[in-house]
Amino acid sequence: MKPLLKFLRKKIRMIILILILLFIIIVVIPLRFTFMITHNSFKNEDVFTNPKLLFRIDYEDIEFTTKDNLKIKGWLIKSEENRATVILCHGLFATMDDVIDCIPFLHDAGYNVVAFDFRNCGRSEGKITTLGYYETADLNSAMDFIIKQDGLSHNIIVWGKSMGAAIALLVAPESPNIKGVISESSFLSLKQTLAHHAKLLYGLPSFPLIDLTVVWLKVRTGIVPNRVDIINAVKKLDDKPVLFIGSEADERIPAKDAKKLFDECQSKNKDLWITKEGEHGGIFDANKNEYEKRVIEFLDKMKYE
Repeated sequence: MKPLLKFLRKKIRMIILILILLFIIIVVIPLRFTFMITHNSFKNEDVFTNPKLLFRIDYEDIEFTTKDNLKIKGWLIKSEENRATVILCHGLFATMDDVIDCIPFLHDAGYNVVAFDFRNCGRSEGKITTLGYYETADLNSAMDFIIKQDGLSHNIIVWGKSMGAAIALLVAPESPNIKGVISESSFLSLKQTLAHHAKLLYGLPSFPLIDLTVVWLKVRTGIVPNRVDIINAVKKLDDKPVLFIGSEADERIPAKDAKKLFDECQSKNKDLWITKEGEHGGIFDANKNEYEKRVIEFLDKMKYE
C-alpha cells in the first residue's frame, strides 16, 4: 500500500508541476507580454517642448476628440504659402516632440504641419496602446480637425515613423482626404512585429508565445489583430503616392520590411529609399540633408487641388 501511495504522490506532484508550467506558458508569459505592448511605461518620463522655443516658429496648441471620446493634444504650424498640410505621426510610446525636428524645413517649404500625441502617449488621454488598431481613430480625428479649419489647406499628406507609419498606411486606403503617405520603418503586421521583437529582444519563439499573446490581446483590449495588417492595406492604395523609407542599420524594423511593402503596394506612384545609416527612429538625424531633399521632392511633385 505504501509504495502505491508514494507512487501516486509522485504522479500528483508531477501533474501539478506540469499544470503550473502550462499556466505560466499559456497565461502568465503572454499576459505579461501584452502588458508590455499596451502599457506606456515612459509616459510619466516625457519631457515636453514646443516649436517656438526651439525654432522660433509660431504654433498653436490644438486639441481634438476621438470617436471613443479621448482628448488628443497636438500642434498646428501654419505656413503662408499653405500648399498642403503634413500630419506627423510618431512611433510607439514616443511623442510629437520626437518628430519636432521635421517641422522647420516643411514650414520653410510652404507646408502647414499638424503633429499630435497618439492616445496613451505624451499629453494625450488614453490608457492603452494597440500598435495601430485604435490609434487609427486618432489620425482620423486629426484629419477631421484639419478639414474643419477655414483657410487651412485640406490637401493632407501623412508622414509616419514606425507605428505612426503603419497607422498612416492603414488609414490611407480608406481616406480620400489623404493625398500621399511617407512611410518610415513601418512594420508588416501586428503579429509579425510581435514575433520579430520577441525573438530580437528576448530570444523567445513565435510559437506558441505570439499566438497566445494575440489571443490575450484580443481578450484584454477588444482589438481584432488581423486588421492591423499593413501588407493588406498597401494593396488597396490604388495610385496614391507613397514614399517607403528603411535603413540597413535598423534592427527593430529591418529594411527588408520597407522593400516588402514597396513590392506589395499596388500604387504606380510609389518610391523606395533604403539608407545605409540610421538606427530605428534615427534615420532622419543620420541622413538629414538627403532626407529633407527627398521629402520635399515627393511633396512638390504631387498635384494639389
